[in-house]
Amino acid sequence: MTVSTPGKGKQFGAETTTEDVLADVDLTGKRVFVTGAKDPIVLPQSSAEVFLLARIRDEAHRFAITFHQDLRRRASLRSTLEEIPGIGAGWARRIVNYRNRLGGFYNVSQLRDLDGFPAEALPFLTL
Repeated sequence: MTVSTPGKGKQFGAETTTEDVLADVDLTGKRVFVTGAKDPIVLPQSSAEVFLLARIRDEAHRFAITFHQDLRRRASLRSTLEEIPGIGAGWARRIVNYRNRLGGFYNVSQLRDLDGFPAEALPFLTL
């Protein structure tokens, strides 16, 4: 099941890309466009259905925003690490994964625990 927002215009765009679109919701006008129906279902403004659909929409937006923030944060850290002599894309990925496993670094020398870590990169790193 897919629920898309906001209104009839996007319903038809979504239908062309996925076959399981059930409804298109316009919460500003409290209307639900059901796939295949000519007219929308108009819901009372304070109904439990509108509240539920708003909660679903808000959770989907929160998830998407958090996901993209995490992607940008990781990409930014990796690209910064890749600028350090001796650190390429592979080492940047290993450093980030190691940091995530540890829950953070308390000392740069912890990187020596990684097998084969390039010692020439240590002077360029600080906490």
